Amino acid sequence: MEDILVPIFVVGGLWLMIAAISISGIVANQRAKRELHETMRRAIESGHQLSPETIASLMKPVRPWEQDLRSGIILTALAIGLGVAAAVNSAGDFGGSPQGFIIAAIIVGAIGAGQLVSAWLRRDRKA
Repeated sequence: MEDILVPIFVVGGLWLMIAAISISGIVANQRAKRELHETMRRAIESGHQLSPETIASLMKPVRPWEQDLRSGIILTALAIGLGVAAAVNSAGDFGGSPQGFIIAAIIVGAIGAGQLVSAWLRRDRKA
């Protein structure tokens, strides 16, 4: 009976963790929007004029392209490291299959390549 409970708890814990991370991100985003609207409401009630520049400065800034470049470089390097780990695992007698490393390297490499493409496309823009 204990042998069946361990995988159930592991898989259930994984999905609960994913749900908790997703829900906390959504709640934090909603809280930030609510605080922004409250700030704008107080400014309007006190008689301040809100110009478009003021509203734009209160909004969350757009992620700069350099951050995409940095993330792309890091994720691509991680993918290369996972590929090297797969090669070492298959060349050595470690008793494991390198397929997990290869799959992870492909996924992480694809995300890194997407970040690099995003940085390349956005490099000349201000936002």
